[in-house]
Amino acid sequence: MPVEYSLSLYSGVGRKIGNVDEFIALDAVGRVNGIGEMAVVLAAENLRKAVENDAAAVHQHLPDGLVDTWAVIERRYGGWREVLFDTAWQIKDIVKELAEGGGSVYTLTGPSADVLLESRSVLYYASGPNTHKGDYADDMMKDVVRENLVTATDADRNLSSEFFQVQADMSQGPQVTLSFAWQKLPDVLRKIAKASFDHVTTPKRLYYGLVVLSLSPNLKFEFRTWVNQRGRDRSKAEPLVFSPDTGSLIGPKVTYRYREEVNAVLVAGSGEGSERKTVTRQDAARSKRTPFSRRERFVDARSASDDELDSIAAQALARGRPTKLFEGTALDVPGYRYGPDWRLGDMVVAEFDGDAFDCRIMTVRISLRGKAEAIEARLTNGE
Repeated sequence: MPVEYSLSLYSGVGRKIGNVDEFIALDAVGRVNGIGEMAVVLAAENLRKAVENDAAAVHQHLPDGLVDTWAVIERRYGGWREVLFDTAWQIKDIVKELAEGGGSVYTLTGPSADVLLESRSVLYYASGPNTHKGDYADDMMKDVVRENLVTATDADRNLSSEFFQVQADMSQGPQVTLSFAWQKLPDVLRKIAKASFDHVTTPKRLYYGLVVLSLSPNLKFEFRTWVNQRGRDRSKAEPLVFSPDTGSLIGPKVTYRYREEVNAVLVAGSGEGSERKTVTRQDAARSKRTPFSRRERFVDARSASDDELDSIAAQALARGRPTKLFEGTALDVPGYRYGPDWRLGDMVVAEFDGDAFDCRIMTVRISLRGKAEAIEARLTNGE
């Protein structure tokens, strides 16, 4: 079944400039909780045609006029159609060179829209309401993004609602309390995600990113959060199982990690000094594996009730078990087609040497040379 790509250019204020239906090469990488990258090679003639009717006269200022414009790539496969990785790409670097057969070609490269998060820091004093928060982890992420891209006290830092918005609060993550003054915004988001996963009673994996919300009347982005996985869950009902046997999985690797093992836990609850309530838990099979195997952890749970301490200790002990980290490369082959069957952020199953692992698709790489397409993805049960 043939696959079709098209590229649309949008101005720096999100207004459509024109379309490019033919390009020489395309490389795009989508990442979960990270910034993707894109590079597209165009014949100079095709690029000029795409921008020749632009009212902002980009065509009169090539190549500099393309800086900070946006590229949106659409992919069509059968009845499936998508904005590639649900993102747009900000043009930051432009190369003009002579093609082998004569004539000029342009290479346009740039990061995914998530780079907008990199453009901000949490510029507020410590211990204030903007830097010390207690909230559901996903809602806290949205608060921090709003306060630094939408409702910042310095209005010059704010993006117009015409181009950007934040998803409504969903309160799906655990409740956490954190402080984070004078830090880069992506570092704060990663800190919140880690606190969500490390929560003593209700740990949850938390994902975030910018998606294209609309293309008309102008390009508009939305910051969103997801719990457990960014995409679809294909690990349970009618699971999608990648394996070397079906040719859908290459390079499988399992790493057995004992370095961060915890096999003895002490949890301290309310009270002071010797009056403080404590609970201990131990996995004797692991802690006494050898005379040197004991690994202890202290958990401060002073805000928890006495009835919760035993559960907190059990969860801390469970999270301290040695891990089996699976990593592999998923391929776009019959029965495992990118788009209809799986996408960036989906939860799937990987089978290797008799073991099955619930994995997330964390990175997808797409290369296009003429009409020849190659797709591979990194999947893992880690991060």
